[in-house]
Amino acid sequence: MRTTSIPRGHTELAFAYAGTPYGHVPGHHYHDVDVSISRRGNAYRVHVCETWGDAQGYDREAGRLEAFGYGTSVEQAVDCAERKGITIGIDCQLAARALALAADKAIQE
Repeated sequence: MRTTSIPRGHTELAFAYAGTPYGHVPGHHYHDVDVSISRRGNAYRVHVCETWGDAQGYDREAGRLEAFGYGTSVEQAVDCAERKGITIGIDCQLAARALALAADKAIQE
């Protein structure tokens, strides 16, 4: 399930996620980090959302952390979001993986 958003007026450049394999299978626990990168004019926005919980035929969310980064380049916005995510306690390994995938996609655009 996608947990990030793109503001009105922004163009989505990339979306990526990293998470627990088979986490959304009933009876399992999930732990995901979603990342979306968007642009409006010369401003870039990165939305990082970490969610965790268990799957019981539907996802039952137990927690959520979100961080946003802004900048005049993809790299600057990703760095800003990563710093803010670390500060609030977003899982560093999952976030680094999702941010790297999304940044690579965004730069290719």
